[in-house]
Amino acid sequence: MSTAAPAATTAAQTILETHADEAAGHTSGDGATGAEGRKPVKLAGKYDSVEALEKAYKELESRVGGSVRIPGDGASAEDWAKFYTRVGRPEAAEGYELPVSQDPGQDEVTAGWFKQTVHALGLSKKQAEAFWKASHEMATERRKAYTDAVQKDQQEKIAALTAKWGDDYSTKVADANRVAHKFGGPEFVKMLRDTRLGDNPVMLTMLAAVRDAISEDTLRGGTVGSVKTREVGEGWYPKSPELK
Repeated sequence: MSTAAPAATTAAQTILETHADEAAGHTSGDGATGAEGRKPVKLAGKYDSVEALEKAYKELESRVGGSVRIPGDGASAEDWAKFYTRVGRPEAAEGYELPVSQDPGQDEVTAGWFKQTVHALGLSKKQAEAFWKASHEMATERRKAYTDAVQKDQQEKIAALTAKWGDDYSTKVADANRVAHKFGGPEFVKMLRDTRLGDNPVMLTMLAAVRDAISEDTLRGGTVGSVKTREVGEGWYPKSPELK
């Protein structure tokens, strides 16, 4: 960089002297010659002095020196690694600083995978962190949209079920819960709670229908149609303590 300035100055002086010599022969509008009638000299078409030209050259040299060239098609992995480092990629994947939480997709394991992936892709710290934040926001919005849609659907079905059962709604829901506990057992009830199937109108309707078909009296040896209810129960839930 330090050896370029004298060369630039010499070149600028040569241009100035050349333009000055050419301008010396120009005449003014009234035919006068000499310094008074000489037109202003412009270096390279726009610079008024050697200093201005030299300053412009140094600024150009600075910009070129700070530029980054994208590796070509035949570039090696080492060339790409150097390029990625120049544009801000950390030396190792651990150099990315990503906030983690208990939210799905924001845990330590996911963050570790994300760091390795974006490092291989050459993303800078700023790019990776912005990408991580944006992906979390999008995932959160999609989960909320899905949850809202499911809740709306269930509310509409519950409303329809309430209209269908009328005053018997609370009784039938209680009956459905009794069937789930008696025939499904703790594991079945837990599954209903964990998956929220216990709030599903279709599941409630089915369990309530079972309760209507198999009453307390018929569980002790009655019949459903031509089949004994004990045989039905044993076929569905052979290990149920209610059928011992």
